Amino acid sequence: MRAFVITGLMISESEDIFDKGEVDVDNVWDDGSANGKEFDSFEKFMKFMEGYSVPAEKDSYMAFEDGRIEASCLVDLEGTEPSERQIADWKKGEERIFSRHVSIYIAWVGAEPTVEEMAETFGIQKYPV
Repeated sequence: MRAFVITGLMISESEDIFDKGEVDVDNVWDDGSANGKEFDSFEKFMKFMEGYSVPAEKDSYMAFEDGRIEASCLVDLEGTEPSERQIADWKKGEERIFSRHVSIYIAWVGAEPTVEEMAETFGIQKYPV
């Protein structure tokens, strides 16, 4: 597989109310410390992304035309994956849970990626589905 590098990583979080969905964007930040990180496999990249509490399943990721990969997940107040108990309490309106959206911009080492190439190489969905 061709090596790729992160050229940008943006994160946003919105409170997610179980029966209403996402309500407000609470936090948006650019994690410049990820820029320049190079990977030679999507598995190593997903392992790195676990540090952002993004699940390590390929179906959590989607490739876009602009060289962006996106992933979404739920996190608790600590920014980590919620437990089954927290999810159950959230569904009853007794726990605060947030939707985390991560946008990762990549470039192949030596070339710009196409959405088709990203989706095929990484085995992820292409947007629009």
